[in-house]
Amino acid sequence: MPVLSRYEALETAKTAITLGKIDEALTILSSPTTQEYNELIYTLYQQGYRELVAMRISEMKQLPLYDRSQISLEICFIAAEIQYDAGNYEEAASIFEAIYSTDPNHSPARFGAASCYLQQTKGSLTSRLESSIIDSEMFLKTERYLSNITRALQILNITQWHTEWTPAQQQNHTASSAKLFH
Repeated sequence: MPVLSRYEALETAKTAITLGKIDEALTILSSPTTQEYNELIYTLYQQGYRELVAMRISEMKQLPLYDRSQISLEICFIAAEIQYDAGNYEEAASIFEAIYSTDPNHSPARFGAASCYLQQTKGSLTSRLESSIIDSEMFLKTERYLSNITRALQILNITQWHTEWTPAQQQNHTASSAKLFH
């Protein structure tokens, strides 16, 4: 078998991931650099391996928050989406903010941060609503605020700032690998 260049090995490993050959990807690209590792994580996410990616990102010493490379921004965005989906809106918002402070034109990060703040406010108002007397002025006012926040979240969702998964990608959400990146 011919010896592959680093670039060829990376591209072959990414193709292996695309074909569902997760365990084989590391065999193809042993000892990946940080950049290569990030590209493999990004490829896994694109293919829908959410849990595997969440585990790998959680194992990182730190996110590349202020690295201006596109792959670093993508890894940070994925980390923010994972935090958002877990309901960790404060953590997600801080990651989204770091992304758009590094790249002011990164609209999805701005929409993501806005969505985080709206979700936090919605949660706060929902708990206030639950402790209010039904039909009281405070109850009705809180209910209107919640309605407005829900509409604002619906508008944000129309922007498609968050990854939308195809059925094929959804099948991979809980897939795992015994040895990838160990």
